[in-house]
Amino acid sequence: MSGVWVFRNGVIRLVENPASESDSNARRKVLVHQPTDEVITSYASLDRKLTALGWERYYDNPDLIQYHKRSSVDLISLPRDFNSLKSFHLYDIVNPANESDSNARRKVLVHQPTDEVITSYASLERKLTALGWERYYDNPDLIQYHKRSSVDLISLPRDFNSLKSFHLYDIVVKSHSVFEVRDI
Repeated sequence: MSGVWVFRNGVIRLVENPASESDSNARRKVLVHQPTDEVITSYASLDRKLTALGWERYYDNPDLIQYHKRSSVDLISLPRDFNSLKSFHLYDIVNPANESDSNARRKVLVHQPTDEVITSYASLERKLTALGWERYYDNPDLIQYHKRSSVDLISLPRDFNSLKSFHLYDIVVKSHSVFEVRDI
């Protein structure tokens, strides 16, 4: 995955960046607020943009910088040090394609080792627990899982049937070698 993270209308997406770093063939990733073409270089800058879009700072976890949008179950979880920010953290704020599109194919979460389609939180929790994830009970409005060895937090709606594709991708990004999203 290479390119530039572009921030437009509250949506962040990865686009190709033809400029490569001077000392390698790797491509540098940056977060850009498209309406202003501002490169986001600090949490202060990101905070201003997210606040303007209705996100609120969430102070319950001292190990993370988190934002929550009241009108949704979305929770953005980021490491406290901006310089530790990785591209996978930005998936928390990527807004997927319009899921209300009637032509869109339904997506399911699949546990790759067993090829099992995850159809309940009980099934998902068994798989995540086996991978070292623990249930996180600090928010009564969400079902959350935290992995002790990381800053990752998976936040899901309480109703399994309310899962959206961005929730599924959040699980995949944070457990990429075990889960995948498939169209059905």
